[in-house]
Amino acid sequence: MKLLTSRQPNKERLKATLLHENPSEIPYWEAAIGKRNLAFLFGREDVPELSWLVSPEEQLQIATATGQDVVTLWMFGPAPRVREPNGSLRCLEDGELTTWDQLDKIVPYTDEEIRAFVKPIERVFDVVAGTGVGVSVACGGSIWQKAWQLVGFEEFMSKTLTDPAFVERLIHHTAEPGVRAAKLLCEYPLTFLMVADNISTTKGPFVSPDTLKSLWRPWAEKTIAPAKAKGIPAMLNTDGKIDWILDDIVEMGFDAINPVDPNGNDIFEVKELYGDRLCLVGGINQHWPLSTGTPADVDRTVREYIDRLRGGGGYVVSSSHDIGENVVPANWVAMIQAVERYS
Repeated sequence: MKLLTSRQPNKERLKATLLHENPSEIPYWEAAIGKRNLAFLFGREDVPELSWLVSPEEQLQIATATGQDVVTLWMFGPAPRVREPNGSLRCLEDGELTTWDQLDKIVPYTDEEIRAFVKPIERVFDVVAGTGVGVSVACGGSIWQKAWQLVGFEEFMSKTLTDPAFVERLIHHTAEPGVRAAKLLCEYPLTFLMVADNISTTKGPFVSPDTLKSLWRPWAEKTIAPAKAKGIPAMLNTDGKIDWILDDIVEMGFDAINPVDPNGNDIFEVKELYGDRLCLVGGINQHWPLSTGTPADVDRTVREYIDRLRGGGGYVVSSSHDIGENVVPANWVAMIQAVERYS
């Protein structure tokens, strides 16, 4: 595996930054790394589509090689399920759940099943023990996004107007298992807990802000409540325009926001307005400079972002989405090395 930086992982550096304690060094972190750059890093083509699909041992290698302070597990909440006529249980597929009859047949998860869902994290902690690398968990897409996927986008958005009780009940089923899982996950010494749930387009929320907040906010608050009780930083990951929800994010107790999508946000304006209350994580545009720029472009951009965004609530260098298939490996290297150079 290629070693892209000499920085040693330090989970306390990242945790302190997320908690607005302003350590002397700027951390680097990515939500995910795609196949193209995994192949570059590992020096072979037989790699999975995304970094969260590799083994814990390989996740540790990635963190060490790239100077990231944590390995990040994407633990998507258990999907709603129904019992088949033969007695077996089956998770519902996207676009399948459109009627009250189907909704009423959803079978809740037992506490034992939720514990079994969470238990694999123990092996990850065993792998990283003594390395300086921490463990973070993303409760991915388990509230709003999973609900509309189960119904189908247009049908779901229509139901928020025509049958709000249906939407409210469905979101209970998509979110409640994740809340129980988060409570168990926060019994472990996580570096941070992330709620990853795309709630906005580049123009604003999918539905009226008041409607979305009323449906989404209570469950997001319940998800991060055990983290807040344990002093574990809480991060929200959502693409799109976020100015309409930032006050709520602060009120809810989130410590950080990611990735501050440039397609809808000016990260420097967000810093000016909320930088004393939120750690900003992200902003380095996945398209330019990471995909269509040069390593020199990346170097200049990372330096500017570090200079302008450090301090206050803190800043963590990260891409504006993830290290996807369009990101040039040389530019990814330039970003990592710029963090080391200018932090």
